[in-house]
Amino acid sequence: MSKTKATDHSPRFALISGFYKRGTWSKKQVEKAAELGHITAEELAEIVGDDAE
Repeated sequence: MSKTKATDHSPRFALISGFYKRGTWSKKQVEKAAELGHITAEELAEIVGDDAE
């Protein structure tokens, strides 16, 4: 599945973002999801904001 619009996200973006916003996942868990390729580095920054390392 390729991205066609700037507003498109990885398939798991909404799920991971929701986990983080609800406090179910820590920043480290979201970073691990990015490391494993479930979300992009840009999406990581979008989810955790300035907290991204």
